[in-house]
Amino acid sequence: MEFSQVVRKRRSVRNYVQTPVPHDMIAQLVQTARKAPSAGFTQGQSYVILTDPAVMANYTRLFGDEMGASVYHAPVLIIACTSESAYHRRYQEADKIGADGTEIFWPVPYWYVDSGASIMVLLLAAVDAGLDACLVGVPDDATAIRQLLGMPD
Repeated sequence: MEFSQVVRKRRSVRNYVQTPVPHDMIAQLVQTARKAPSAGFTQGQSYVILTDPAVMANYTRLFGDEMGASVYHAPVLIIACTSESAYHRRYQEADKIGADGTEIFWPVPYWYVDSGASIMVLLLAAVDAGLDACLVGVPDDATAIRQLLGMPD
């Protein structure tokens, strides 16, 4: 599909058939998302992939209907994560420090900007692969999600 067609075809879909998405296709989507820009080539994004219906049901229960829980009936959920500390570590390396040897000031939280860019690439890659997708946010306090999925802070 032409890129302009991919962009025009992208929309937020909230109801899905239960046809499993092949693991190699999921891996390709994530690999494509990793091509999104990142400040200082930090690559501070990671992705948690859920395909187990029991885990997905528990994940859905964390939000209830107010978070658009109907989208959690998708055959796969890809949770985009970002690490602020990865950006601080990267900008403490020799090629990124200020003239005084310290980390530069961050006027913009690029860990969020970069995460958004990777999510957009992921959504467009899904369209290009013939899949439907939807962006859903999570609450500021993701403690319950991290506990459920065994994720670090």
